[in-house]
Amino acid sequence: MKIDGGCHCGYITYEADADPERTSICHCTDCQTLSGSPFRTSIPAPDHGFRILSGEPTVYLKTGESGAKRVQAFCPRCGSPIYATAPGDGPKVYNIRVGTARQRNQLVPKRQIWCRSAAPWINELAGLPGQPMYYVIPARAAHAALAKKFIELAESPEVQADGIIKQFNWYPGIDPQYVQPKLDQAAWNKLFTDISPADLSKYGRPFPLSPYFKEITEGYERVVLK
Repeated sequence: MKIDGGCHCGYITYEADADPERTSICHCTDCQTLSGSPFRTSIPAPDHGFRILSGEPTVYLKTGESGAKRVQAFCPRCGSPIYATAPGDGPKVYNIRVGTARQRNQLVPKRQIWCRSAAPWINELAGLPGQPMYYVIPARAAHAALAKKFIELAESPEVQADGIIKQFNWYPGIDPQYVQPKLDQAAWNKLFTDISPADLSKYGRPFPLSPYFKEITEGYERVVLK
């Protein structure tokens, strides 16, 4: 399967030929620390099937408890982890970080390793309430409790389906699977008038949310809170 992707800031881009059947999750403590997440998901690609298209990753040589060394490559500008591989010369396998691939939703893990160090709550996530949109309540908000109630209402699939998608045909940040049960077929079809769901997944680029919300928060504190 051909995949492509890159880091958050766009400096590093790559393409690869990888086997989706070998996508895996690692729960080891090194992966938890290096990714800043409870686990890391990777897909291997042989060296002849992996190509850096732009940018030059920075590498960190990690030494595990066993003494084995692994090269960890990441973007020097935004810090996004890109891959891990063996040090030195010779044939290599690049373990690409699935979160950087545009086809990430198609790369379903087929196995998991180092489960003894997995977070004990990892299998309970399915029962948590979802928040497909992202809201910020500034620390000094005058009515934080009221803002929280509004967020709970605005995040409901009914409000998102009726108040946003049906009126505007889309809104960045909403997971279509979250609201699809609340949409009739006509409203669903309008979302993909110009592009199919498959093409959106293949060619779509992530929206840079972090700078966007930072500016919103700073603007609120500058203008409203003074």
